[in-house]
Amino acid sequence: MDAITNAISDSCEPRIRPDVTLQTVNDKTVIVVEILPGAMRPYYIKSEGMTEGIYMRVSRTTRSVEGYMLKELILEGQNRYFDSEPCRELQITDEDIQNLCKIMKETAIKNTWQDSEKAKIKDITKNTLLSWGILTEVQGEIFPTNAYALLTGQLRMQPIIQCGFFKGKDRAYFVDRREFDGPIQNQVDVAYQYVFEKINMGMQIHGIYRQDVYELPTDSVRELIANAVAHRSYLEPGKYTSSNI
Repeated sequence: MDAITNAISDSCEPRIRPDVTLQTVNDKTVIVVEILPGAMRPYYIKSEGMTEGIYMRVSRTTRSVEGYMLKELILEGQNRYFDSEPCRELQITDEDIQNLCKIMKETAIKNTWQDSEKAKIKDITKNTLLSWGILTEVQGEIFPTNAYALLTGQLRMQPIIQCGFFKGKDRAYFVDRREFDGPIQNQVDVAYQYVFEKINMGMQIHGIYRQDVYELPTDSVRELIANAVAHRSYLEPGKYTSSNI
């Protein structure tokens, strides 16, 4: 037990303090090692260094982390995230901020179907953008973040959305593909329209009235596209964000 504890503590950086105990399982005494999640990520094998000594589990395999993932782990270990980091190469004015606030509210109203829900949409202000991490304050000065650069199409390596359609339940038969660029919120809207051009339309009869309906629920498809955009890693060198429908 001492050898296991020492091996773990001496081999890893930052230092890990495992909980090592003895338990009886099926009349046999086994050593149980419990290591709780740490807050000082990334942890790495000391002899290999931080660049080469960080590994992750993928299914049943152990693989070295890629460069972009290392950056993510370092930021998370400092309780920081790429989208809320200041984008100091951008300069913004109060007019730029007001314009983005106006566009975001108009987009929310456009994508809300019921009048009762439209009425609940509030004005977006500079303080709102600060609370969302789209703007940040550093020593009393307002800076745009990477999230602002994404929303306005000004990120240095602006990603694009790629939508692909395949026949059947696998990717053996390719049907069509389209790429979109520009501000990320515009890409989401255009991708949403493109996807529904490819989805079959059916109908339902209610009494004497006919109602056209898509074969897939519209809200679920929009949520799927939005989640693919929101949860991808923008530190990844690849320029595509993708999701399977």
